[in-house]
Amino acid sequence: MSDELHIEIVGIVWYRRDQYELAKTIMVDGANLPPTYSAWLHAAQQVVERVKGAGKTPVRAYIDPATFPIWCQARGLDINADARNQFANIVAYHSRTMGNA
Repeated sequence: MSDELHIEIVGIVWYRRDQYELAKTIMVDGANLPPTYSAWLHAAQQVVERVKGAGKTPVRAYIDPATFPIWCQARGLDINADARNQFANIVAYHSRTMGNA
């Protein structure tokens, strides 16, 4: 058995307060997101606590409404929850491989 420490990292989609409303408008499923930044933040913080409670490390994956559509288009993805989750997973992966988590 390896002596290496195994750390599970979980990417969590994250928004900046000043970009939340715009982010909702670019999402195909934006109507499914919480109506306000405060409501979204409360839910996101609960997710962070659950991830930590499971012994995993949360990593914030900031969605930039100016660049996220381009990222999605380059990968042939709709701008929706699936794409956001893929993005968060990639951010988490890169965080782990770069030693930032």
